[in-house]
Amino acid sequence: MKVRPNFSLREMEYAEYEAWFRQKYDQVSLEPGCVEIGPFLDPTPRDKPPWKLDWCVRFPDGKYLQIKERWFPRPIRLGGRGYRKHFSFHYGEANCIYDSEGVPLKGGDAYPTIIRIDDDAYGPHLHFNGEDHIIPNRVKGLAIPDAELFDFFSAVAECRASGRAFDKTMKFKVAP
Repeated sequence: MKVRPNFSLREMEYAEYEAWFRQKYDQVSLEPGCVEIGPFLDPTPRDKPPWKLDWCVRFPDGKYLQIKERWFPRPIRLGGRGYRKHFSFHYGEANCIYDSEGVPLKGGDAYPTIIRIDDDAYGPHLHFNGEDHIIPNRVKGLAIPDAELFDFFSAVAECRASGRAFDKTMKFKVAP
């Protein structure tokens, strides 16, 4: 995954984020038979931080993709722009029980994660190949804090179409 030139996942205004998101989203093509929940892009009044994005796609083969981003305000003395504090990009087996929106509930080991890229209370980490909380210094070729949601979405689509593994498609390696 790579960060686009002139695009910073570190900080931006809501209007910049929304324009970028809408332009990229308009290029998304879903497989036939998918169920899409969202995307829900929720700003605060006056389009200032914080804001959040929630998006889920359920695939007809029982897998799903879930994207979450949480943006928070920087202090005015630091420009007052938003910064992405938390994110989770998940692809795995879908529980057949859904929340009120239609998003599969987490199901533990019965519904394994195929890949998840997170930056949350545990810091940036990866869930992959049955291993949880793989820290950045063990991951080569993927800058976890800079992961971009549409690159992840494209990798899911490519892996689904080709059958290739995520580490090969996304060109990263996990060290022992």
